[in-house]
Formats: sequence, structure tokens, C-alpha cells
Amino acid sequence: MADITYRANLKSANFPFLSELHGRAVIVRGQDQNYIQGLAPKESMDTSVGIPQIYYAHNVIPTDQGYRAVGYEEYSVATRPSTVGFGDVKVLRDNLGNSALFTTDAVGNCYVMETGTSVWVNPTTPPSAASIAGKRVTVAFVSGVTYIYFSGVGCYTYDFGTGAMASATLDGLVAADIIGIVGNQGYLLAYSVDSIAWSSTVDPLDFVPSLTTGAGGGQVEGVRGVIVTVEEVYGGLIIFASDNAVAGLASGNPRFPYNFTPIPGAGGLANPEYVTSDVGSGSLYAYTESGVQTISLKGAQPAFPEVTDFLSGSLFEDFNEQTNELELTDASGTEVIKRIALVADRYVIISYGIGALTHALYYDIAYKQWGRLRIDHVDCFEFMQYPDPSTELPKRSIAFVTGK
Repeated sequence: MADITYRANLKSANFPFLSELHGRAVIVRGQDQNYIQGLAPKESMDTSVGIPQIYYAHNVIPTDQGYRAVGYEEYSVATRPSTVGFGDVKVLRDNLGNSALFTTDAVGNCYVMETGTSVWVNPTTPPSAASIAGKRVTVAFVSGVTYIYFSGVGCYTYDFGTGAMASATLDGLVAADIIGIVGNQGYLLAYSVDSIAWSSTVDPLDFVPSLTTGAGGGQVEGVRGVIVTVEEVYGGLIIFASDNAVAGLASGNPRFPYNFTPIPGAGGLANPEYVTSDVGSGSLYAYTESGVQTISLKGAQPAFPEVTDFLSGSLFEDFNEQTNELELTDASGTEVIKRIALVADRYVIISYGIGALTHALYYDIAYKQWGRLRIDHVDCFEFMQYPDPSTELPKRSIAFVTGK
């Protein structure tokens, strides 16, 4: 019997996140499908060149030639009990070009992996594990120093030369009230659920209000609900609250360094993990009460409506590699865990799962195509552990931290 070569479309911008949403089979004469007007949106006509396409995928990513399968390589083995899981990963740096990854485990132990190494080590003189267990960690890089803040506990720094952590007191503030910190325009900023304070530009630890030093703060005009997180963007800050978001535009006035105004169209944020962190960008991706949005200092726009519809639904699908069958799960009444990360200014990684993060939708901003990954994890971040900063290994910029 003669072989018949058939070409299917592997450059479509989208694929259905549930296989039951794929189109009905269409049979036409000839081996290849040609582009049919009206079957694809105008913005994707250059890639939607036919009808047949994939309707389920995981551990595949889009490339210029179509889709490619990917695997996972273990980079580091944690030196901790297997029953104690890691949390979020933060980046530490100093003014000498040193950098490291920082995280804590479920019982409050601190771990650091300096660039060029592959082993998590415990810093010396860390805060009491019991006091920081389960606390959110935020970091801010100001005047050549990275400050580490444990929500409601206190501020610390890390010395790359000695491998030690040291307490740093924020003068003029009550540590128990502060839920996070951020750095911007030479200021160290600390925020509570209802206000924000900025430091002196001379001493990042000086928050005592003064017309001489410029330190000050207060409640943020326009905030509705409680403050959830504050993120730095190019030109200022975005204050995410439970019911809206407020822009803090840098004014250049040392007495009033920010002008606060509500961002039109921005929805409220339920969890600080639902927004990306990218200090060099003019906008951030966030999963708000209005769905996935791109939010800048000037406004908010809907993004990836198909993701909003998928994650706000109750059906999740996975492929069982033992039975070679698709398995559909009804998640009605179950919390859907989510997290958003932007990697290498190109890949939007939207992690999700029922009770724990098990999958991640992968969007390539350059190709404007979706992929999907399946890996149990607690965080996704940009991998920067190369010994030489000029070293660039292709396709190794996305890293996951597992909870085991």
C-alpha cells in the first residue's frame, strides 16, 4: 500500500486547553488542507494556515518549525529532609556583581545557592526558623544591597563574602505591621495592608518622616480594599489591592516622590503570586478578579481570555501515560492553585493545579503561540546560575522548584 504524505498545521496560535473543545472532523478531497477564510482571527492569519491541528499537548513548546517535546534536567539536589518542601525563590545580588537564589522551606530554614554553584546551603546567623515559617518573603535591591523582608517579622541582608545573614532595622516602622518591601528610584519602600512608606535616599533604612531626608509615607489615595502587594515597573510602582490597582508615578519631587492615581480597568488581586515581577518592564501580567490582564501605570487591558475561561472553569484534563487515555477531572468546589511568572522577557508561564501546581501553560511572546508543561512544582523563575555572566545556554532559562 502506498504511503500518503499529509501535512497538518503546527503553527496555529492556539490549541484547545480541553480536548473536548476541538473542532469537529472535516473530510475534504486531497491530502493537504488549505487556509479557509473565516476560520482564524485576522491577527493569526499568517500562522493559521489550515484546519487540522493538535487538540491536547503537555511537555511540548512551540518553535519556528512547529512543536517540540521537552524534558527536565535536575540541577540541584536539596540538602534538607525530603518531607520538608521549598517555597518561593528570590534573587539576591550586590554591587560587586554577585548573585544568588534564596528560598525557605516549610519549617522556616533559609537556603542560598550562589551563582556558579549547584548546592543549596544554609546561611549562617539566619532568623529563627520558627518565627519565619510560612511567612511571605519579598526582596528589594537598593543602593547596591538586597534587603530581604519576612512579612510581619523583620528585614535582613545577606553577605556574599561571609555567607551570613544580618538583621536590618527599618527605623520609624513597626516590623509587625509591614507585609513587604520593594525598591524603586533609589528608595526602599515598605508597605502594610493600608499604607506605604518610603525611606530616605541617603539611608535606605531610615523611614523616620523628615522634610530634610525626604523619608515619609501614608495611606495611598485611590486604593480600594487592602493592599496585597506592590511591584516595581519602569517609571514607578503599581500598588495591587484587593479591589483595584493604583499607579505610583515617580514625580522627581523629594518631598512627594510619587503621585498616586487609580489604574483604569484594573481588577483586584487576591494573591501576590498572581502577578509577575519584572522591574525593567512597563507593564505586568496579573490574574485579577477581571481575569488575566496586562497592567501598566496608564491602564489595564485583557490578556489571554482563553486562559481566564479555562482557569475559571471547573474542568481539568491530563493524559495518563500508563493507560494512554485522556482523563477529565471535575474541580467543582476545589481551590485552583495559580501562579504567573515572566521568564527572559519572552515566556509567560501560568502554573496551575488542583490543590498543588502540577501543570503550566507556556506562552511564547515572540511566536505568539501556546505550549503546555507538566511538572509538580511550587515556583517557576528565570534560571541564572551560569558561572560566567556572559555564558548563554540555549533553551535553559526556565527553572522550576519542586516541593520535594
